[in-house]
Amino acid sequence: MKKIIKYFKEEFGIDEEVFKGYEFYEYKNSIYLMTKEAKDFSLEGKIIRKGIRIARLVRNGIKPTIDGIQIFGRYAKKNIIYLEEEDLKKILLGKDLHLELDIPNGYKILFYKNYPVGVGYFRDKKLKNQIPRSRRINLMI
Repeated sequence: MKKIIKYFKEEFGIDEEVFKGYEFYEYKNSIYLMTKEAKDFSLEGKIIRKGIRIARLVRNGIKPTIDGIQIFGRYAKKNIIYLEEEDLKKILLGKDLHLELDIPNGYKILFYKNYPVGVGYFRDKKLKNQIPRSRRINLMI
């Protein structure tokens, strides 16, 4: 799937080589990634899908998933926002952030220290939380 590799390269500066050895497939407006061994693996019976969803196809393009970002975000060279601990806590609670950053609109990889924790959508100095509700945690802040 050249379009997904191109997307991660153009949007986040992730080299194509990072995706070597993986297979991609599209299923119900989502892009899944798996190893070549997983692609060839078969069980008796019906398998709904194989692999990990790394992106969704949305009306205006591609939306990276938290899984895709947590796996490949460490290779990113651009469109990164480093969070301080207090902002990380707010993100993990599902809140949006107001950030006085002069950066282009679009999806950003959210890092805490050197770890990619997720993805957000930045527009007009607002970082819209993209952490799925099922991944949010209840913190006492």
